[in-house]
Amino acid sequence: MALFCGAILMMASRPAHAAITIISSTNATPREQYGISRLREATEHLEGAVPPGAKILVGIRTSVLFVSMPALPRFLPSETEAYHIERSENDWLVIGSDSSGVLYGCLELARRIQAAHALPPVIDLTDKPAFKLRGTCLLLMKYGNGWYNWPVTPANFPWFYDRKLMLQYLDELAENRYNMIVFWNAHPFPYFLTLPKYPEARMLDDADLQRNMDQLRWFTEEADRRGIWTVVEFYNIHVSPNFAKAHEREGVKIENAASTPLLEAYTRYCISEFVKAYSNVGIMITAGESLQVRKEEFVRDAIIPGLKDSGKNPPLIVRQWTIDPIRYRDIIRSAYDNLYTMMKHNTEMLVSPYPDPRNKTWVSYGRHIINVHENADVKPFRWASPRFVQQMTQQWKEMGVAGFQVYPMVSWQWPTSLDRADPPLNTISRDRMWIEEFGRYGWNPIRPVVEEERFWTEKLSRQFGSAQAGKAIYNYYVKTAPVLPNIQNVLNIFNMNFFPTAVGQDATLNGILHSDRWEGVGDYQARPLDDVSLAAYESEFGPLSDTALKRPPLSVKEWVAFQRSGEKAEAIDPTKLAAVNVNLAQQALSGLESARDSVTLQANEYSRFITDAQCILYLAQFYRSKIEAATEKGLFDGTNDAQHYTRMLQLLASSVTDYSRLDTTATKAYRQPTDLVPYYHWHTVLENFQRELAFYQEQATIGQHGANIVYLGLDGPMSDATNEFHWLLEDARKSARLSAQSYDFQPTLFSNARLVVVYDAHSPEYVKNRAQLDQWVRNGGKVLFWDPMAHADGDPLLSGIQFAEQANFGSSTSLYFQEDGSQLLNGLAGTTLELDNGLSSNIRSASQDWQMLAYTVLPSISDKQFYVSFPTFGPRWTSLIDSVRVPVLLKRGYGSGTVVIAQIGRWTIEPQADMGPVRAEATRSPLGKFVENLIAWAAAEQPPQAAGASPLHESAN
Repeated sequence: MALFCGAILMMASRPAHAAITIISSTNATPREQYGISRLREATEHLEGAVPPGAKILVGIRTSVLFVSMPALPRFLPSETEAYHIERSENDWLVIGSDSSGVLYGCLELARRIQAAHALPPVIDLTDKPAFKLRGTCLLLMKYGNGWYNWPVTPANFPWFYDRKLMLQYLDELAENRYNMIVFWNAHPFPYFLTLPKYPEARMLDDADLQRNMDQLRWFTEEADRRGIWTVVEFYNIHVSPNFAKAHEREGVKIENAASTPLLEAYTRYCISEFVKAYSNVGIMITAGESLQVRKEEFVRDAIIPGLKDSGKNPPLIVRQWTIDPIRYRDIIRSAYDNLYTMMKHNTEMLVSPYPDPRNKTWVSYGRHIINVHENADVKPFRWASPRFVQQMTQQWKEMGVAGFQVYPMVSWQWPTSLDRADPPLNTISRDRMWIEEFGRYGWNPIRPVVEEERFWTEKLSRQFGSAQAGKAIYNYYVKTAPVLPNIQNVLNIFNMNFFPTAVGQDATLNGILHSDRWEGVGDYQARPLDDVSLAAYESEFGPLSDTALKRPPLSVKEWVAFQRSGEKAEAIDPTKLAAVNVNLAQQALSGLESARDSVTLQANEYSRFITDAQCILYLAQFYRSKIEAATEKGLFDGTNDAQHYTRMLQLLASSVTDYSRLDTTATKAYRQPTDLVPYYHWHTVLENFQRELAFYQEQATIGQHGANIVYLGLDGPMSDATNEFHWLLEDARKSARLSAQSYDFQPTLFSNARLVVVYDAHSPEYVKNRAQLDQWVRNGGKVLFWDPMAHADGDPLLSGIQFAEQANFGSSTSLYFQEDGSQLLNGLAGTTLELDNGLSSNIRSASQDWQMLAYTVLPSISDKQFYVSFPTFGPRWTSLIDSVRVPVLLKRGYGSGTVVIAQIGRWTIEPQADMGPVRAEATRSPLGKFVENLIAWAAAEQPPQAAGASPLHESAN
C-alpha cells in the first residue's frame, strides 16, 4: 500500500455502518486533495447501510489505482477537466482526465451523496465542461475620486483581506465549477511588487506591501486548490500616483493618453516582474479608455515583451473594449501565441440572451471569452432566471465562445447588497442563484427544460420550506427576468452602468421616440427576444412569423413609422411587448402573494421577493404607459391631431403615477438603485418625470398666444439635466417672468417672441419654421444659434461664416472675450476664461459683417499639414500651423434684427446629489453672466410684431 494513502471514516453516530475508505494516489495534487476533503464531508452524513468494504478510489486516469482496469473509458488529450464516475462492485471510482477532472468528479459524487444521504447504488457517468473558462470577477475599484485607481489597502477593500470571506466565496465558486476569477484594478503592480528598478512607483511601506504580497499569494494558492485560475486586469496606460508625481515634468499623468519610451519601459517591467513573482496568476489588459492612440501597438511593444521577458509564456487576455478587431488581428495576434480575447455580452446590460453579434469576429480569431458586464438593466432586484441564463449560454456555445466571465450582481460595493437590511445582506448568499446558474449552464447548457424546472423548484422549496413557495420563487425568477431586459432592448436610450433601467433618467418621451438603439461604441443594440417572452407574446397576441421571431422587437421610432405609413409590420410591436411585460410581472407577483402563507423558512427574504416583484411591476407599468405616450407623440408630430396630444398627456400622467409608486416602494427596500452612483435615486428621477408632464401640459396653453422665448431644435423639454447653458437660461428667463416654448408650435409661434434660441438647425421644427424665422429676424427679431457641436453649418442665416470640414484641431482651455461695448459682453469684455473642459470650434473665419465677440486658440491635433499655404520645413511640421485663432462668439445685423452664433463649449454640470448649490455657483460664472446679458438684451425692446402682440406674459412655465 505504499502507493496509496487511505482515509477511514468511522460513522460514530451509526455504529452498525461499515467503514468507508477513500483511497487516492500518494502524489495527489492540492486540487485532488481538496476534492477528497469534500467527499469526506459528504460521507459523514450517510444514512442506511454501507456495503462492507466499501471504498472510493480517486485519481487521474493514468494513476496506478486504475492500471488494472483497462475497460475504464479513456480521455482524449483535448478533454481537460473531464471525469468519469462509476460503481464497480463495492468500489466507487472517481477518475479525472487531469487533477481538475478529479476535483470535479469528487464534487459531483459528494453532491449526489449529500442529496441522497447515501452512496449512489448505481452510477456510470462521464462528463466534461462545455466552456474552457468559466469565471467571475471582483473589483479592486470603487466609485469616488479614486475610480479605477484606488490603493489596494484594508481601508479601501477590507473584504480582500478577510480570509474567512474569501474562502467562503472560493468554495462557492468551486462548488459551481468556476475555474477563473479576475481582480480588476487600473494599475495593481505597485501594490503587489517591490519594483526595485522604479522605486518611485511605490505606494506602500515595506510592511503593508509585504502584507499585500502575502495575501495575494495565499489567495492564489487557495484558488488553485479549487481549480480556479486567478487573473489580474489592468488599464493602459495607468501608473501609480507616486510614479506620475515623480515624472510630472516629463508629462506623465496617472492616466496617460499616449505612450512614451518611459511609460513603455515601465509597463514592460511591471508585467515581467508580476509574471515572475506570481507564476499561477494571469494577465488581462484593457488597452483603451485612457490610452487613446496606437493601443494595439502598445500591447505589442510593452505588454507582450514584458510577458516574454519573464521567461515564461503565460496566457494573456486582451479585452475588446475600444480595440479595433482588424488591428488586433494584424498587430497583436501575430506577436504572441497564447492569447484570449474578451468582449461584453451586450455592453453593460443583459438586454437579451443573444450576445452582441460582433463577438463572432473575435471568436474567429481563436479563444474568445464573453463578459457579462454590470447588468445595469436588472439592478438592484433579485434576478436569476434559469431559463434566461440557459438560453444565453446556449447562444454562446452555438457561437463558438471558449468561456465567459460574469460580473456579480453587486460589483462596485461587493460583498454588501443594496438592500436596506440590518445586518446588511451578503450578496454571495442573496444572489447565490446567479452564481449557481452560470456555473451549472457553463458546465452544460444542454439540459431538458422540464428537468431543470424540477431541479430549481426543489432547491427553492428546500430554501423556503414548502413546494408552493419554491414554485412561486421559481416563477418569479422566470417571469420577471425578461421584463427589464425587454424594456432596454426596445428603448436602449443608453447602455452603460451609469444609466440603469430602473432609474432611466433618459426615459423621456423624446428619448424613447427618437432612439435608434445605436450605442456609442459601434453597436446597434437590439436583439431577438428570449423564449419566455416570445411564448407569452404569442399566447396573448397570436403566432408570429419566423421573420418576426428571429428579429429584434421594433423600436418605438420604427413602430410609429409603420403606423404613419399604414404598412403592416412583420415584427414585434413594442406596445404589445410592453403589455406582455406587465402581464409577466403581474403573474410573478400574484404567485408570490398566493404562496406567502406556505413559507416556513426565510420569511423575511421571501417578503423581499414580493417587494421586488412589486417594483418590477410598477416599472413595467411605467414603461408601458411611457412607450404608448411616446407613440402618441410620434403620431401627433406627424398629424397634428389633438386627440393624439390628449391621449399622450393621459398616458404620461399614468406613467408618473406608477413611477411614484415605484419610488415609495423601492426607496423603503433599497439604499440606492445601483451600486455605482450613490446620488441616483428614484425620487430624483421622479421629479424629472413630473416636470416633463407639467411641461407638456403647459405647452398647449402657451402656444395659443406665443412665448417670449422660443427654443427650436429641442422638440420638447431639454432632456439633458447637465446642460448648464439651458438651465441657466431657463432660470434667468423665469426670473425675468418671460415664458418659453419648445413644443406644440402654433401659427402664432413668433408673435410675442423676444428671443429665438436654435439648438439644432437640422431639426424638423427648425426646418419647418425657418422661412418664418428669417422674416421675423429681418423685422427686428433676435436669434441665437447655440451651436457647441457645429450643427448650424450651412444655414442661410449664418452666411459669411466659413466652417471647417474636418476637425483638425484639438480643444482649447482658454476663452478670450473681446474689448467691446456689446450688451452681451457686459462684465465680460476684455477678460480671459480658463476652462476645465476643452473648448472646440469648427468656425474658421467670417465675413466683415460679422463682429467677433469672443475667440479661442485651438492647437492642431494632426501630424499632417492641413493649411497648405504654409510650406513644410523638413519632416516635422512647424509652429506656423501649430495653432489657429478662431472666433467662437459672433453677431451681425440681419435686416432690422440680429443673428448671434455661439460655440463657447458644451458647458455641463456634473450630476451630484444636490444640484442646487452647483447651479447657484454656475449662475455666478462667466456663462451665467453671459446668460444674464442675453436675457436683458432680449427684453430690451418690444417684439418685431409689437403692433399686434400682447404684453409679456406674467406667468412663466
